[in-house]
Amino acid sequence: MSAHLVQLLFARAEQRPESVALRHQVGGRWVEQTYAEMAAQVRHVAHGLITEGVEPGDAAVIMASNRPEWLVAFYAVLAVGAVAVPLDPHGATEEIGTIFRETEARVAFVSGDAALRHLRILSGRLPSVRLVVSFDQLGQPRRVGGVDGYDELPLTRWLQVPFDLATAAEARRRSEHWSPDDVALLLYAQDSTGYMRGVVQSHRNVQHPIDALIDSFDPGPPVRSLTMLPLSQPIELSTCLLTLTLHGQVTILDGVDRAAAMLEQVRPDILVTSSLVMQQVLTALGLAGSGRAGTPAGLLGRARTLAVDRRQQARLRDRLGGPKRLCLVLGSELAPEVVDFLTTIGMRPFVVWGRPETGFVVTANTPWASSPGSVGRPIARTEVVLDESSQVLVRGPGVMRGYYGRTRETQQALRDGWLHTGQTGRLDDQGFLHLTSRMNDVIVTVRLAYVSPRPLEASVEAGALVAEAVVIGDDRPHLTVLIRPDLAALREALPELAEVPEDALVDDDRVVRLVGDHVRALGVDMPDDRRIRAFRLVAGTLGGPSTTMAGLGMTRRQRAEQDHADLIEEMYAGLEVRRPGP
Repeated sequence: MSAHLVQLLFARAEQRPESVALRHQVGGRWVEQTYAEMAAQVRHVAHGLITEGVEPGDAAVIMASNRPEWLVAFYAVLAVGAVAVPLDPHGATEEIGTIFRETEARVAFVSGDAALRHLRILSGRLPSVRLVVSFDQLGQPRRVGGVDGYDELPLTRWLQVPFDLATAAEARRRSEHWSPDDVALLLYAQDSTGYMRGVVQSHRNVQHPIDALIDSFDPGPPVRSLTMLPLSQPIELSTCLLTLTLHGQVTILDGVDRAAAMLEQVRPDILVTSSLVMQQVLTALGLAGSGRAGTPAGLLGRARTLAVDRRQQARLRDRLGGPKRLCLVLGSELAPEVVDFLTTIGMRPFVVWGRPETGFVVTANTPWASSPGSVGRPIARTEVVLDESSQVLVRGPGVMRGYYGRTRETQQALRDGWLHTGQTGRLDDQGFLHLTSRMNDVIVTVRLAYVSPRPLEASVEAGALVAEAVVIGDDRPHLTVLIRPDLAALREALPELAEVPEDALVDDDRVVRLVGDHVRALGVDMPDDRRIRAFRLVAGTLGGPSTTMAGLGMTRRQRAEQDHADLIEEMYAGLEVRRPGP
């Protein structure tokens, strides 16, 4: 069924034009947009892009908060044969500038002060950008960034312009050449060295995992979903595309806490998220205590109690938005307590796995084939094998085309059609994949953001009082860091501590304050996903000398997490936002 993504949307608009596609809140009231209205807006924006000279293959950045216009712009970019480049508006300015220049983006769709701040700072350094299209209410076009800046046009201007016959003819001509093998997306994330790298995905790469999930779970149209993570995140964008493929309704919200609060009102019957976001939702609703992802206090006992209390089951299921046709947890195994609790109240979760290079999902547990502790079997038309080092190799329609502008890295990752994922695992006798560790030293956070820890550690270790640093954050809501202070430098800076033993030094308020000033200064201009939120000082080694070698760095990080597990849990407990119980 894989096809051009815009073809699928327009087909749904023809089949059920009056069905609601998108809804969001404005001033406390719900505003709905039908499939016919969404398709019409996509056509209007596509005509605007053609008028502005956007050609097939050009890149268009979407750097905005979650709102209906985000998806309209996304489909419009694809409709003219261009390539969408989703970016988080809260990312680092210089990295955003690098992506603009590397992709030679012609147009940027933006909303909010953060996105405009980036463009003002980058004024004069983005020679390819011709136009900035704002989702905000501007009234009139304006100039961003002064003389060397960009023209900013409100999106509403395009939506109000009547169709031009010549532009419509050009749009029709381009649609006749649509192909599922056209490039649809460039998804940027950090590699293990800290550089941003663009994953090239075709329409087929994007749509195939969605079709495979529909075939495996048969949720049936129509469905309802809501957004929790930013639409720039592949998991959230893919969930929206899955919903629209099923002729469903997407409720667009911004942020996990807000989405959790709206579950009972929106009642989504599709929920696709990560294990840590699921934990955040349960905690936000007062259904779980704090702790490491997937291990909420008391859920196992509650599940056993609920097993004989159907009324309470129904009440808790309603708080989570009612029964689910599809409840998927991406990225890592859910703790048994969470699985038991959700299954008991009639919301059985299924663990699946994927990454930007493999497509949205590459393996999945399903109602008909599931194995605890695994991430499932390969989806349809997809092969998964292990090489001699137990690295997971993937081949199938969802695998990326390559890394944008990086021929050598593409050749290293894609060999004879097999994607070398950098993830190790094992396949059991029934073909279920069990993940073990990552070969590349990359941290994956709760928002499924890929963060390279070594550049952050190097910045911390650049401090005069720091001997060694290990960043923690895998499957965690925030990044933190363990620091071994430089004893000689400390005693030189604070002579009065010359005779204090190392174990006592790491707890001294003056030492903590001096090192803390350095760590806090590093976070001033950091994007949220890379900002270090807490630190702890430790005595003795953190697992060996600092290294830029990915394999050694990972072993060192794992050892530090093991040796200082209690300290790490105490550090994260201090970051938790305490909420009242149910």
